[in-house]
Amino acid sequence: YLKPESCSVLASILANAKPQSKAFQVLTEALATAGTDTSQQALARVVRARQEDWQGEVGLLAAVAQVKRPSVELVATVRELCTRARNPDLRSMATMVLGGIQQHLGLYDTRRGNELLDYLLSRLAAANDSREQKTIIAALGNSGADRAFKAFEPFLSASDSALREEAVSSLRFVKRATTEPLILRMLTSDRDARVRAEAVFTLGFADLSERAVITLEGALKRDTDPAVRISILNLLWEARSYDASIFRAIKDAAKEDKSEDVRRAAQRLTKSEASSFATHI
Repeated sequence: YLKPESCSVLASILANAKPQSKAFQVLTEALATAGTDTSQQALARVVRARQEDWQGEVGLLAAVAQVKRPSVELVATVRELCTRARNPDLRSMATMVLGGIQQHLGLYDTRRGNELLDYLLSRLAAANDSREQKTIIAALGNSGADRAFKAFEPFLSASDSALREEAVSSLRFVKRATTEPLILRMLTSDRDARVRAEAVFTLGFADLSERAVITLEGALKRDTDPAVRISILNLLWEARSYDASIFRAIKDAAKEDKSEDVRRAAQRLTKSEASSFATHI
């Protein structure tokens, strides 16, 4: 517990602490986890004071993202950074943090959560360049809101592969029956290997269905990019206890994949399993 009078003192110290210092890490965590009105006032004050300090703001915004019940002032401070910070990377990071804040708000303050979601949706509608669109899609993905999904779903078919990649990534927190089928569709049909690799990564955020396992096993044989196949190997390996066919698919890749890199990756996995088994005999 932080006493209200202590928060102002901590903010004064934090405003001048070096981002790499232990003091900076400890104080940002203390103010963020306290979650009181006065601790959030102090955190907002430091965020405003260090707008020209990119490294400092990275640490501060990471702390802000952990606040479970963000105050009106703290949210307003982050929103201000989204449009007024001179550093474009800082504007982007603040926007993505807003998505996480929206998720927190949606759990206990529906009105404020909806207001913040409306703000992000309006920014996406008004965005006229791919960099800004990508940033806001990422923020909406962080929110996991159903209305957010409806806004970024069209970008799964965008001509710009970077937008498709971000839209696939943003599906990771969307809880809909259609989410996994959409990701699997991107894995099996997108022409860009980075998008397909992102689809594999996104699948790892939820338990795999039988359909997903079958699709991944097929993609392990058919995908043309070795890096994508290695990503599939790693995901299937994490899910190997689901189905005996998974281990067989990995063993087959270790012997038959046309890429030496993929064969080696699969061999390392199967050898680690054999070593683990031997230590338990």
